[in-house]
Amino acid sequence: MSRLFVKIISMVLAIYRKIKQWYFKHTVINKLGYCDKTTQLSPDSLYMTYEKMFFYERTSIMSGAKFIISPHGENGKFIMKKHSGAAQGLTVITGNHTISPDVKQWMRDELDNRIGDNEHDVIVEEEVWIGANVTLLPGVIVGRGSIIGAGA
Repeated sequence: MSRLFVKIISMVLAIYRKIKQWYFKHTVINKLGYCDKTTQLSPDSLYMTYEKMFFYERTSIMSGAKFIISPHGENGKFIMKKHSGAAQGLTVITGNHTISPDVKQWMRDELDNRIGDNEHDVIVEEEVWIGANVTLLPGVIVGRGSIIGAGA
């Protein structure tokens, strides 16, 4: 009885994984600015503003990644060039706000008009490895062949 139960659970999990992959492909992968067929992206990550994300040959993003990319403006893209990858927990932020001493006015301008947003591309060059729980901030260019240690 217990072997049958384990087999049924295994089959249900396999079906669940296939449905999740199909859903991910149709809701994220097909909407990206570019995604090479050899790219491996974890569906257990948060992807925002798909059209500003570019993943080239043999790139990979492991689970728990967060891409905080503003839909406003033309800048603020995330570009990962070929043969590069990131471990679990990558965070990419492409924008920032200009802060004014008049917080009340700043909040009104920021929330209503997006005045003061600064968007800058984040670029990961070729043959880069990014360790676990790394945060990449606006304007960062990670040079070719770099290795970024965990938690940086």
